[in-house]
Amino acid sequence: MITRWKTGTFVPFTANTQEEALQIILQERRKLLLGRNLRWTDLCRLNLDLRFAVTLTRNVKGQQYTLPPNDPRYTMYIPNAEVLVNQLVEQNQR
Repeated sequence: MITRWKTGTFVPFTANTQEEALQIILQERRKLLLGRNLRWTDLCRLNLDLRFAVTLTRNVKGQQYTLPPNDPRYTMYIPNAEVLVNQLVEQNQR
């Protein structure tokens, strides 16, 4: 990150524990992925770990929508054509 900041302004990150280091890395990753539509994949992966699980809540036109951690709605449907062609593939539950 030292090459991304104006010369002489970057202050290196310090962490006393592995947990702190992981928090710093995930926070910087979130900033780095802003606007790249990759936050969703991080949410799907990180919600499996209770330390990073978050409940998403959005209010759209007066209707509140909530997506709790490990909810089946995090998965996408597999196209029906693929499920029909290959009997070993099971459709994702939603």
